[in-house]
Amino acid sequence: VGNNSFYGFAPSNGDDVTCQLTSNAACASSTSATSNLIEFSVVSGVVPSVSIAASTSETCEGEVVVFTATAQNGGSVPYYQWKVNGFNIGGNSNIFETNDLVSTDVVTCTMTSSLGCVTSNSATSNQISITINQVQVPTLSVQSSATSICAGAETEFTASVANSSGEVFYQWYINNDVVETNQPVFSSSELNNGDVVFCIIMGNTPCGDFFVNSNSITMTVTESLFPTMEIVGPDMLCEGMQHDYYASYTDVGNDFIFRWYINDELVSEPYSGFLPENLQDGDVIHCVLTVNSACATPPVLTSDEITVSIISLETPVITNIDGVLTTAQVNGAFYKWFFNGDELVGETTNTLVPEENGNYYVVVYIDTDSGICTSEESVSFDVIFISVEEITKQYVQIFPNPARYDITIQSTQQLKNVTFYNTLGEMIWTTREQRIDISSLAQGVYTLRIEAGNEIFMERLVVQK
Repeated sequence: VGNNSFYGFAPSNGDDVTCQLTSNAACASSTSATSNLIEFSVVSGVVPSVSIAASTSETCEGEVVVFTATAQNGGSVPYYQWKVNGFNIGGNSNIFETNDLVSTDVVTCTMTSSLGCVTSNSATSNQISITINQVQVPTLSVQSSATSICAGAETEFTASVANSSGEVFYQWYINNDVVETNQPVFSSSELNNGDVVFCIIMGNTPCGDFFVNSNSITMTVTESLFPTMEIVGPDMLCEGMQHDYYASYTDVGNDFIFRWYINDELVSEPYSGFLPENLQDGDVIHCVLTVNSACATPPVLTSDEITVSIISLETPVITNIDGVLTTAQVNGAFYKWFFNGDELVGETTNTLVPEENGNYYVVVYIDTDSGICTSEESVSFDVIFISVEEITKQYVQIFPNPARYDITIQSTQQLKNVTFYNTLGEMIWTTREQRIDISSLAQGVYTLRIEAGNEIFMERLVVQK
């Protein structure tokens, strides 16, 4: 098939090739020689291929995805080149690992075969895109209905969660102490000044658990005040006397003011007491307390009114009514009687039965919260019952004295009439009997006016029970 020292052709499977050499040398032992036999085994060309598979089709951001390449007709030492979006990445391995993918990334692998009889040296795999879920960390914020409150006021706190698709568990704290769980809204009426309120949420997503702290809210709590006030001072004053008035108060805090009024005209501030001058009968006093706090209930209080009565005592006048010294009755008054300048102890009514001849006068008193009002001394009244000589000749006698059931009156003159008076100077009984039943009288001291002959005698009787 050829006569050159070389020969080329496209062999078929089973072809045998030999070469015969013919020599033209004169001394050759043989003019021709045949070579060794070469038998061809011819195989058809193969097609290399590669396919890739991923450990998952969906994962979370930052998680590792493992890609594995499987080669066909790659030979004993195939070469792998991994690509992401057409750019070479990774080393020469049938396995590629990465945690840096996004959902739009396309992963492929190119395999170069080490076989000689291949239709193409390299093959490109299928494309794989992985769904990458972002890790969603929710955000949490807390708002309150108020940050400055009065003690005891109800305050509501609301947690707002964003970027969360799963179930959320709430936990509320005051100063790091758990106070409420699993509610997005928390309320309290027991907050103190400086309390710090915040919330924590916990939950899970396809890409893991989360634990998020909210912002903190620091509360300003002002003490709640419930002020009270009443004014104290006399409603009766002696003419010309001054007396202070003051307010008794509670729970007013540190910033307050008192305003005093007489007949609705402001006369004094800011203190809780004042000393009015020149009060007139019928003047009306009241006080207004203002508490400068948003947490005072109520912030303004008005006291009750005090209507002032000015007591002016007239100089008493003594008259003699049937032997009883009498001065005008004054409501609420008591009296002091004097005999020859000395006080008659125990004589405190507006009447007096004189026992001796002499000079008498009376002073009127009224006891008030502001002090004792005193009248001028009355004009003196002289009592002369009988002459000294007649006293030695005439007498009356009561016995027994003290007595319980009855008494007998003895007299040197004919008994005409006996009148009983109580300590108030009131006539309670008149009789003409000499022996008198006193069992109906209450225990006490009585004055008896005894008319005998032409004379009048005044005697004391003590009744005991």
